[in-house]
Amino acid sequence: MTDQSNGSSKAPILIVVVVLAAILAVVFLWPKSETDVQPVASVLPTDVVAEPVLEPAEPVVEEELFTEDTFTVAELPPAVEVTNSELETPEFIEPVQVEEPSPEPLDVSDLAVKQSILAITQMPVLSTILINEGILDKVVATVLNTAENKISANTSLATAPSEAFSVFKQAGRLYIEPSAFTRYNVYAQTFAEVETDNLIALLDQYEPELVNKFTEIAPPGMTFHDAVLAAINVLLDTPIIKLPVEVSTNRAMYEFTNPQLEALSPPQKQLLRMGPYNVRIVKRKLRELREALADRAQ
Repeated sequence: MTDQSNGSSKAPILIVVVVLAAILAVVFLWPKSETDVQPVASVLPTDVVAEPVLEPAEPVVEEELFTEDTFTVAELPPAVEVTNSELETPEFIEPVQVEEPSPEPLDVSDLAVKQSILAITQMPVLSTILINEGILDKVVATVLNTAENKISANTSLATAPSEAFSVFKQAGRLYIEPSAFTRYNVYAQTFAEVETDNLIALLDQYEPELVNKFTEIAPPGMTFHDAVLAAINVLLDTPIIKLPVEVSTNRAMYEFTNPQLEALSPPQKQLLRMGPYNVRIVKRKLRELREALADRAQ
């Protein structure tokens, strides 16, 4: 209602403005005649009243705005005939379902496995530490042996340190040289710096193959997952010893002088030979891995 009232009240004003503009245009823009007529003064008797002379008005010529030729009647285009076939709905064609290609089988060759380990861990030093042959087989064997508190030199996953084991003698007793521990620093540091999620991802990637290989050698009723947790628990039960570590020689090999240490399982004694500093690093990482595996099982 407000818009209509405002529009109707403004309409007369707009009309007046338009008309006034038209009048001014005629006054100021209308062309004058070529010869101006000078007014003639006439002397009339005082008692005679001069009547105004009326000039003949120019005839108004009505301009013909439209002629017959102004309009032309456009011819309509011919009607297009539509057949019934064109009005019919086209037949629905079902889309062709493209089958997705089946995934390629997992490459379990030693070269592919080692490359996957290096890619996931992003530890170039592993290329020189990790073995090149029978990686998955030795992973399964190492897990099973450790879970059963056994050890085998033929199932080692890493190359041996280049430095030899050494001892020093003091007051008639033999102690392990500190250098015998530090030669394992690179192994412990490498294991500790690998992200736990990457280790889990690596296990997930090769789990089917690992389970198959484990089933071939494991006792009935033991799963690969249970064996991994059991092996971790064995290593976590390894004590932290103080330096210096006394040993005794028994012909071809050294033994811990402390009977409690010597009574430990072979995997635990092997971990002790890495030294207390490296044992702490390894056990810290093993706890993280055990928690991640427990969460994964849930």
